Amino acid sequence: MYKRNKVVALLLSISLLLYVFIPFPIAFAGSDYVTVNKTVNPDSIFVDEEAEVVLSVQGSPPVNVIVPNDVILIIDKSFSMNPAHEPNKGEDKIQNAKDAAKGFVDLMDMSKHRAGVVDFSSINAINSFDLTTDAASIKAHIDTIDANGGTATGDAIYKAMELLEAKRPEAQPVIVLLTDGSATLPKDGPVSAYDYAKQAAAEAKEQGIVFYTIALLNVDEDPDTSAPNLLLQEMATTAQHHHFVLGSIGLVEIYNRIVEEIGRASAYDVTLTDIVSPEFEIVPDSYIDNIPKPTVEGNKLTWNFQELKDEELTFTYRIRHKDGQQVGNLPVSSGSNINYLDYTDARVNQEIEAPSVTVKHYPPDIIDLSSDSSGVDGGDILTIYGEYFRPGLTVNFGDIEAVIDAFIGATEVRVVVPSGQQGDITITLTNDDGQFDTAAFNYFADPVINKIEPAAGLITGGTEVRIDGQYFMQDAQVKFGEQQAKSVIVSSDGTFITATTPEVPAPIVVDVHVINPDGTNIMAEKGFSYELPPGPEITLINPNEGEIGGGEIVFIDGTNFTADGTVYFGEKQGVNYYRVNNTRIRITSPVADVAGPVDVKVVNADGQFAVVRDGFLYTEPVLPPGPAPEITLITPNEGEMAGGETIVIEGSNFTSTGEVYFGDKKGTVYYCYNDSKIQVRNPAADVAGPVDVKVVNADEQFAVAQNGFLYTEASVPSGPEITLIDPNEGEIGGGEIVFIDGANFTTSGAVYFGEKQGVNYYRVNPTRIRITSPAVDKAGPVDVKVVDADGQSAVVQDGFLYKEPPGTAPEITLIDPNEGEIGGGEIVFIDG
Repeated sequence: MYKRNKVVALLLSISLLLYVFIPFPIAFAGSDYVTVNKTVNPDSIFVDEEAEVVLSVQGSPPVNVIVPNDVILIIDKSFSMNPAHEPNKGEDKIQNAKDAAKGFVDLMDMSKHRAGVVDFSSINAINSFDLTTDAASIKAHIDTIDANGGTATGDAIYKAMELLEAKRPEAQPVIVLLTDGSATLPKDGPVSAYDYAKQAAAEAKEQGIVFYTIALLNVDEDPDTSAPNLLLQEMATTAQHHHFVLGSIGLVEIYNRIVEEIGRASAYDVTLTDIVSPEFEIVPDSYIDNIPKPTVEGNKLTWNFQELKDEELTFTYRIRHKDGQQVGNLPVSSGSNINYLDYTDARVNQEIEAPSVTVKHYPPDIIDLSSDSSGVDGGDILTIYGEYFRPGLTVNFGDIEAVIDAFIGATEVRVVVPSGQQGDITITLTNDDGQFDTAAFNYFADPVINKIEPAAGLITGGTEVRIDGQYFMQDAQVKFGEQQAKSVIVSSDGTFITATTPEVPAPIVVDVHVINPDGTNIMAEKGFSYELPPGPEITLINPNEGEIGGGEIVFIDGTNFTADGTVYFGEKQGVNYYRVNNTRIRITSPVADVAGPVDVKVVNADGQFAVVRDGFLYTEPVLPPGPAPEITLITPNEGEMAGGETIVIEGSNFTSTGEVYFGDKKGTVYYCYNDSKIQVRNPAADVAGPVDVKVVNADEQFAVAQNGFLYTEASVPSGPEITLIDPNEGEIGGGEIVFIDGANFTTSGAVYFGEKQGVNYYRVNPTRIRITSPAVDKAGPVDVKVVDADGQSAVVQDGFLYKEPPGTAPEITLIDPNEGEIGGGEIVFIDG
């Protein structure tokens, strides 16, 4: 670990001067240059599931703080960098690398930093240039580099480390490594060239050297599988310290970006520690894609990297719950912190808040029951099959807890069925953690009939019967013979049923069935007898006479009347039969052919009947005349000869079937609001002038309003008028939208500009028209004329000015071809 004592001294001196001369507080280095956010996803898992933990480390370097750096540029000059190498396909990788490296040197602030070079290929062809502030000499050395030989990446790194032994005490050591291929040398060492290079990079980082890597890949190379790219990813200080380019494109920009970062960092010598809570274990290899990879010891992960810049580093790993450990809402970590040096060399330690994850056992899942029903007495052994059953579970049948006969395991448990109430209930299996599942179960019992009362009723149905017994279920069905009973009500305790008998066509003895919703049933053989009701009797007919036109409402009193009977007046059936109750009928008398007495017969639905001889007298009608109508007001009282006007007439004694005459012509569409108001449409008249208005009622009584309505000649509409044309000018090509204001415009008129009709005529309202000007042959003023649908018109002399379009007049230089047949259709090109 190197110290930046000189930098600290310089910063303190500057701060002291600022404190003396500037009258406001100065913010010194603090612990807010690094923030760490830790999350877990998902935040709820079952015991055998995994969750991903994400540590997001964000750096925010202080403004205007540049730490001196001593930088070694390692440049690959192996044969694969030579333009003669076939995979390069003509690309001059070495020249591109040299140019980019010299650009890097040009951008470095040599008043603060120093740079050196290691160019390498084979082990015996590694050259170097010591750290210096002389940019020209560095670039001169870079110009001497030629590409040939193997790739001794590890030895190049060790050479760079050797040069950095001469770094300044206050300077941060940095290596920027560029290569286009995997390490190939040494070939005969104790480890592979790949691992040897990784080992060298690891030792450099352990010595506090910041390590940048740049992979120079071929244009068609896949960076996700490229061996050199994967190697350099592992070498870099962090994922943000690694870059790659395809075919040198963007290489200069990468070097520029790195040089901009040189000397700026949020933190140095960073250690990120995360200790996973003992209820969890780290999923092996779930962290191997992290750059850098953490060291893992038991439940502890540690990431070490030399510096954090203005960047976000994301480290991830997965955890899973340990078998047998407690469940619930558990913190992911038992201790997490990040430790680093800030730019003043102050050691900062930040604790990281640990998120929690809820770990749950799987809820029990009932898959099947050995039986889904039992008798109400219980006592059966029921086997419940499923998943995720736990020792200590309970099983309830409704509100009653069952005795556990045997806990077989996570997929099977046997219980003793307790006694219960008849019907559907819910079995609830609850694990020791409170999670549960349910299944439907049914207690059954065969119903019992003890008594049916009454045991007989009329064939017309409607007898309310009580059936006493046991184990009747709600929604039970009752059948009398083969027919369903009506209005079946089961008592809450299931000991009796009230049912209404259905109708049957004839007297019969039937079985009575009770059928529960679960299919259990009982039959009382010959449990109910259907009997005929007594026949009807007539005691009074009121009124007992009416006109032969019928329509008289008659009440017939007596006994034993049925709801769907009939009444006859002589041979004719009465209308609108209605049984008020079984002792009264309301009926409307039918029309009779002649006046005189007729028999009245009441016939019940079962065919039984009663007759009163000469029970109703038909009489001739007596029609007294009604009052004559009167006319008090006619609105409107005049209209054009064409007629069709809606006229309202007010007065008194109007009838709904009357007629209205205008002179000797009958009005149409007669409508009577009430006896004091009617509406009619007047007919067309032959001549103009006043006419009498006569209202005639259905009984031919009438009222006349002398000269009550005046027919007038048809009015002649006024012609259009123009008051404004806006705009009043436009180009000869037409297309100008023009508004014409005035009066008496019609919806189907036309507008003319000179001799040409305007386009898209639209009447906005009676005082405005919108029109599009037509094209004309030449510029100049034209008259504007508006023509109405009836041919009337208005003209404004020179109302619109046509102008030539702006620009040079066209010229014609060639017409090709310049002749063709008189039938036309020739395609002609005109140049000009």
